[in-house]
Amino acid sequence: YIQRDAYNLGIQGNTINFQRIIDGARVIDGVICYPYKDMFTISELYRARYRLHRQVYTHHTVQQVELMITDCLKASGIIDLDMTLDGFIDLDDTILTRIHHHTTMAEDGPTHESTHESRSLQDSKVLLKRLNTRNLYQLVGETYQPCHYTSADIVAFDTTRTPTTQDIIIKHMKIGYTGKDRNPLDHIRIDPRQ
Repeated sequence: YIQRDAYNLGIQGNTINFQRIIDGARVIDGVICYPYKDMFTISELYRARYRLHRQVYTHHTVQQVELMITDCLKASGIIDLDMTLDGFIDLDDTILTRIHHHTTMAEDGPTHESTHESRSLQDSKVLLKRLNTRNLYQLVGETYQPCHYTSADIVAFDTTRTPTTQDIIIKHMKIGYTGKDRNPLDHIRIDPRQ
């Protein structure tokens, strides 16, 4: 995915030789080991992954779209927290088309929902229209350090508009090479035969 996404996004300098990493890997005593000479290439792999996460996957516009699609699906009633694996596997891009056309799929084909469910689908359609016209959720702010603000703090701070705590979404994300302050290369095993 790193090579594909970097290429499709036009990110220059992604010249990681993935085949070299794969070809050099050996399983020794049940552990994947790499030749020492591939450590720089592996380091570049982690750096490219970090860069994509930092600049693309967690970009505020991407987050806004993800949150709006999630709210759209929740409002439609198509997904719920108790969804089975089989139900989840059936999810695909046609769901957004079904929301757009206010239909659900019954066993005998598309049917219109009851009045109550149609209101839920109508709310979803409004969100979908906002997505299509790039009228996205508004980013109030972001920080690159631990943040302990609550929705109530943001509502109290914002005097220009009148948001409620239900209007505020706080999303905490940690981005790093692996986790916490660990160096990922410390966990790469070197092939002792090389």
